[in-house]
Amino acid sequence: MSMCALSSYRITTGATFSARKASQNLDPNLYLNEAVAAIPGTFGESLEFEYLQAIGIVCLTARECGDASLLQQFLGLYHGALAEQGFYDERRWPGDISTIEREERRRLYWHMYRLEVHTSLVLGHAVRCPELQSAVAYPMIPDQDHTESVVDMEWLSGWNFITDIYRGIEHLITYFKNHRMTVSQENRSLSTAFLLDYDPREKILAPLATAFQNLPGRFKRARRASRDVRQNRCGFQTANIIATYQTALELIEEISAIPLEYMRAMGLAMLQELSGLGHILSSFIKKSLPKSDYQHLRTVM
Repeated sequence: MSMCALSSYRITTGATFSARKASQNLDPNLYLNEAVAAIPGTFGESLEFEYLQAIGIVCLTARECGDASLLQQFLGLYHGALAEQGFYDERRWPGDISTIEREERRRLYWHMYRLEVHTSLVLGHAVRCPELQSAVAYPMIPDQDHTESVVDMEWLSGWNFITDIYRGIEHLITYFKNHRMTVSQENRSLSTAFLLDYDPREKILAPLATAFQNLPGRFKRARRASRDVRQNRCGFQTANIIATYQTALELIEEISAIPLEYMRAMGLAMLQELSGLGHILSSFIKKSLPKSDYQHLRTVM
């Protein structure tokens, strides 16, 4: 039901590859209310993994419809279950799960981590699952239809690179907030300033730039949407990489190259994130945008 809620919201708001005429009887709230009612309001060791997946989809739906209260409510439920079940540490996962089930957990964990960093960037709250305390490996099993003949359709390495970007964004958020903190810390016996005694351009942006240069070409320029689902998955990774990684003039030029279908399907969340990330990065770049480039950026958006 949670998937129906997310899909119907995307259809009614036009966040799809191609414009679709939604039925007047299509009510996303009907599906969302059913999904919310079906998810237990408490958590514990008995909360099945499928419920965590449903909670994640409800969070995405809440973000799509702009319901910040519902988003925070279910992010809170997720983080409560995360702590109760030890989901942040693979050693605390059930020992009898299959390789595929372990892979599914890894994908959900890092997806929800990225959502948490995104909402922290946009809404300003603290990151409640810091990556330095996340003992979960990246997903690594390719799709079952992946063969040597379609090696250029592999998308998971791009997906993992996006997670690297969000890990970098988390530390940029911490660095940015600390340097703008107005609360006095004079009466604290222990200073943690040493944790932020680094140049983010050298330690975060430069390594990401190197990793980006080493990515396959399919993750640097998106091909137009097609009937090939594998190609479209690569296209989504490319659009996400460009939207979260490229900055300043590079951002303007690269976003211009993203096919409109991906921009539309990614929706408002991407634009919110671009705004927040641009604000943070501007404090490091310290370079104003010429009026002509600003106009260009407005046209692209």
